[in-house]
Amino acid sequence: MRQAFATAVLLGLLFVPEQVNADSSLRDRCVDQENAQRIEDCSEALADPALSDGEKAHLLVHRAWAHYDRAEYQEALDDFTAAADHASVTDRIMGSLTAPILGDERVDRTTPFGHAFLGKAWTESVLGRYDDAMGDAKRAADWFRSAARDSDAYDAMAWAKRSIGNAAEAESYYRQSLATFPDNANTQFGFATFLFDLDRDDEAMTLLRRSNAIDNSYGYKAIWIYIHAPDREHEGKRELQRFLDATDNGPTSPTPIVRYYLGYIDADWLRDEGKKASTPLKRRENLCEIEYYIAEGLRLAGKNDEARVHYQAAVDTGVTWFIEYQSAQHRLAGH
Repeated sequence: MRQAFATAVLLGLLFVPEQVNADSSLRDRCVDQENAQRIEDCSEALADPALSDGEKAHLLVHRAWAHYDRAEYQEALDDFTAAADHASVTDRIMGSLTAPILGDERVDRTTPFGHAFLGKAWTESVLGRYDDAMGDAKRAADWFRSAARDSDAYDAMAWAKRSIGNAAEAESYYRQSLATFPDNANTQFGFATFLFDLDRDDEAMTLLRRSNAIDNSYGYKAIWIYIHAPDREHEGKRELQRFLDATDNGPTSPTPIVRYYLGYIDADWLRDEGKKASTPLKRRENLCEIEYYIAEGLRLAGKNDEARVHYQAAVDTGVTWFIEYQSAQHRLAGH
């Protein structure tokens, strides 16, 4: 999984303009459809010449995340950049004067631009442009007007530092993210995976459980609880089954991995599923995480030599921007 794992959460928090010049049903499809259809619908909606800059940014960011989820990273970066290019000083000033309040979240004219810079930051990290990622994450924090979103920006900074092996600065940004918004479940989960790789398992489990208590809809949390919980047969399998029940055993990622750990499918079936991706890069991403989780299952069964073969297979995919790639390297180093 990419560290920017909660794109659906980010999309759900994006500003939806009160008056949208594009057809509202088309706009809704741009937000809600499967990725390929979302790209098509967003492109059609963006053709409306009456769109405001904020509306254009909103639609471009949705299309960008759809490209991102399809591992079309250059296309994603192009759209995030185009969205950010619509930002202006006037938007920032007027947004601060006219922003409505929705619950505890300030949703205003500046929000789409903050998400544009945040999306740029995550995508630049995938593409190995870590200095650019840091700069755009800081720009995102400048545009956002809420602690929750500022926390997301610090989370992106943490990942950029983690990706280049700067553990001290990565931890500092993770802690700054949680100091800014303590209930950021995304940061808690990412920080937990980071701490597991530092062999700080007790701290990591505390964060992982806290993240899962806030939001248990993200199946990777259940998987990591299963892998690392001292009471794997009780707590681990309970969380796996809870996720499976909530998704009605559907195709939502990472349902196949959950089903594998619960014994409903075997490794060959799981690997075949991973090969069904739309592009060669997406297949490599799928196989990176599948090989890693197969390896973890073998390690838990005491089959360490077999596990190393699969850890190496995960690393051989070259998907450096996946948490599983980094954790596989950690395992191969003897941890």
